[in-house]
Amino acid sequence: MSDSSVLAAERREIVGTRAAREVRNAGRIPASLQADAESPHVDISIDEREFLASRRQHVHLYDIDVEGDVSAAIVRELQWDAFGDNIIHVEFRRVQRGVEIESEVALRTVGQADGVVNLLVSQITIRSIPAAQP
Repeated sequence: MSDSSVLAAERREIVGTRAAREVRNAGRIPASLQADAESPHVDISIDEREFLASRRQHVHLYDIDVEGDVSAAIVRELQWDAFGDNIIHVEFRRVQRGVEIESEVALRTVGQADGVVNLLVSQITIRSIPAAQP
């Protein structure tokens, strides 16, 4: 498992449904990079195969290269199509390496209970450095 993955991104000047459909037809995923204190919000597109390959390798921290400007980021939200087959949008959150952040993590149960299990919490807030997030 590698610490981070570099994603080459292209800036998107035109946003909207029709423009996003054209981006997807070209084998790319529409995405956005959230603003922080130092950098503005940027609408981008990333290569679909490259992103899915890094997700299969359980990479959580990305170096997003937008026309020479590299930002460390984690995936804040993935939006899937109605069937759950294809990613239609990725929202990235800028982070700083080695600085702890708070994030929501979904709980997943494993195994089988002998009785009735009632989970009152489906997600928890954790505090960790971006490279060590589960």
